[in-house]
Amino acid sequence: MNDAIINPWIFYMGIIFFFCSSMGIQVALACYLLKAEREARQLEEGNPVILKECINEYIREEGHIKNLLLFTEKRLKELKLGRLSLISLKHLSGQSLLFGIFLAGIGACIRIVEGRTLGEILPYYILSFLGMYFYFSLTGWIDYEERIKGIKDNILDFLENKRYSGIYNEIRAEKIEEKEEILIFGKEEEQQLRELLQEILA
Repeated sequence: MNDAIINPWIFYMGIIFFFCSSMGIQVALACYLLKAEREARQLEEGNPVILKECINEYIREEGHIKNLLLFTEKRLKELKLGRLSLISLKHLSGQSLLFGIFLAGIGACIRIVEGRTLGEILPYYILSFLGMYFYFSLTGWIDYEERIKGIKDNILDFLENKRYSGIYNEIRAEKIEEKEEILIFGKEEEQQLRELLQEILA
């Protein structure tokens, strides 16, 4: 039997790396969505982190946004984990899985060309099967579309029924205080300018 053209462990490590990357992204995505889902159910408490900007933007507009559904969907699409959007992460996870399967296919083809036994070829198929099994198990459990829909429905209920009135008053009060501070600052500047002019004219 001739020596292997390429060490099979190179393929094994590459396959495992891509599969683990795919699963890791799915786990991170699941944790993020679960946190967002919990926040969406508890928006009345007024302590959102992930959904804070979405809610505050609507409240700052004082309900003048015409299409609430479109506004909510757009803001949910803009949610990011790190620098990547949730949709990009979802696609990246799928691409990592495909790269792993691609490497497994190349490795199996090389072993076949080398005339290896079934026992030496089978590990590539087993790894591919396990990778796909765990990937689809995770994606089925996460159910990305359904969770996003649940988050959207909770946000819409929160905004449409004006259950944000308490938070709205707090934010509006903060805006009024900021305007008063700016106004006070303007009066002080005006007084200083008048005093300076009086000194010059004197």
